[in-house]
Amino acid sequence: MSRFRTIKINKGKISKMIKNRAGRRAIAIEIGCSQVIVPRILADHGLRLLPTFNSAENVDRIRMLSGQGLGYGAIATELGCRTNTVQKLCGRHGIRPQRTPRKGVDIELIRQLIQSRTRVVVIAEKLGVSTACIYDRCRQNDLTPNIKTIFPRPDLANLRWLRESKSVREMASHFSVSAHTVYRWLRYYGLPNPEKRPVLAKTTRKPKTPAAKVRKSRKPAACSNIVPVPISTNVVRLSCSPKAIQKFDQRPVGQQLRMAGGR
Repeated sequence: MSRFRTIKINKGKISKMIKNRAGRRAIAIEIGCSQVIVPRILADHGLRLLPTFNSAENVDRIRMLSGQGLGYGAIATELGCRTNTVQKLCGRHGIRPQRTPRKGVDIELIRQLIQSRTRVVVIAEKLGVSTACIYDRCRQNDLTPNIKTIFPRPDLANLRWLRESKSVREMASHFSVSAHTVYRWLRYYGLPNPEKRPVLAKTTRKPKTPAAKVRKSRKPAACSNIVPVPISTNVVRLSCSPKAIQKFDQRPVGQQLRMAGGR
């Protein structure tokens, strides 16, 4: 009997994972063992991993399907594997399947906006898609996006509106530029940032004298909680000099009691 037979596994769950094309790493995490011994554990329990997709036959099939104009997802459906597996194989063997064009992106509108020197960020905001999508469509249709544009300056008529506005985002949407450009305008014209809180002027305070020095220079104040006790009785009780008794009498009552208690 093999020693791997003693390792308990959930056979139903593992077989389901194998059907779903799980690899040895995922199964090793599920069992709680090393990846190296996964095939031997499965063999002892009468299970076997499915063959991997990294074979010459599958690579040829991926190359053929990508030539037909299928994307990653469609190829994965044809092969019966995950999209991530197809992407890894394509990257390893230099295959570039055609990406399915995203919905709701009008290429003519993108062309018009690029011709009017609109930045990619603004185009993406107007169409409600990511900048990666815009770059992808530009690459497919041989368009050169305006990556670096000349720093646009607002008209002098709009300067008053810029000065009176309370929000940078509001200004950016009004001028159809990014918030970064609005910040540059404010710096260029010497205008304050409307969203920045005013910094209060720091008041100069006199440096506090250390407590030890103050205590030395100050005379002992008359405290309300000092209870005067006749010196004669203290002398009898404490058996020390009258001067020490006077000092003792000047202390607060709580301190006198602690001292009398021998603490």
